[in-house]
Amino acid sequence: MTKHITRILTATILLIILSVSKTNAQENKNIFIGGDISYITKETNIGGSEYKGDTETNLNLNASIGKFINDKIALGISLGYSYQEKWIQFYDNYDSYDYFKLEFKSISINPFIRTHKDISEKLIIYTEGGFILDLEINEDKTSNEKSNSYRIYGKTGLLYFISSKISLEINLLSLTYSKSEIKNIDHNSKALYIRSGISSPTIGVKWYL
Repeated sequence: MTKHITRILTATILLIILSVSKTNAQENKNIFIGGDISYITKETNIGGSEYKGDTETNLNLNASIGKFINDKIALGISLGYSYQEKWIQFYDNYDSYDYFKLEFKSISINPFIRTHKDISEKLIIYTEGGFILDLEINEDKTSNEKSNSYRIYGKTGLLYFISSKISLEINLLSLTYSKSEIKNIDHNSKALYIRSGISSPTIGVKWYL
């Protein structure tokens, strides 16, 4: 009797596995891990062509893990590293100018919620919203100034399955509200900005388990 029940349970489990394996690329995925990268550089030109202006470079690396709570909605968390470099122009007299360099390094923690909407079996529109806490890790021992910030964001983009377990994605549009403060200095700043995937592309990859 016990052997008979065991065989029935084994056959049932095999049937469930086979039926699940025949579902589409998103429905048979429960947990995902992945990462993304963005690299942005911009320059502010002032005056004539002989003036280079201020320049800014941003590099962001993120690793994430998430779990679908149903077929379309997932919860997750992301850990990131950011590097920002600024060359700021200043005038030392009326006829000449020079630059000084600023560097900012930070790590981030980002809980998020994400939804998926199928366009086709392999192409999906995703929408994501979340909260990001940035903690500065600059190694400037001559200063006790440290800045922390938080961001609330929403973004949307496209996700494409290149295989049954791996997808590539690109951000198309994002809306972000940020607030930052510098410790030991009474300084706070707030900003609301919109970025497009054309001017500020973020490319990611995810592996679905």
